[in-house]
Amino acid sequence: MTPPETKEQREERMARAAAGRRSTEQRPTPGRLASRSRPVRTTVDLTPSLHRRLKHWAGDAADALDVPDVPTAEVIRALIHLLITDDALNDATLKALRERMKS
Repeated sequence: MTPPETKEQREERMARAAAGRRSTEQRPTPGRLASRSRPVRTTVDLTPSLHRRLKHWAGDAADALDVPDVPTAEVIRALIHLLITDDALNDATLKALRERMKS
């Protein structure tokens, strides 16, 4: 059994805890979100057929790029970048989504 802490030990523990807290100047402004510094994970479920076709495409891309492997995550990252920077792809994607979401 641990002996109870003394008043001095408790005050020292509380002082260490307080020293670890952010000062008012360091705290984010209320209502403002802090920016993330770590990547955000997104998952998607694919049908076996679609997954197989994506892996096949990535294998063909690896051959075309003369690299051993093109990870599907890199393919998806490249597609997202294109989606948000290419107006024609954005429009085509919105059109496809309208059709898919009608069902």
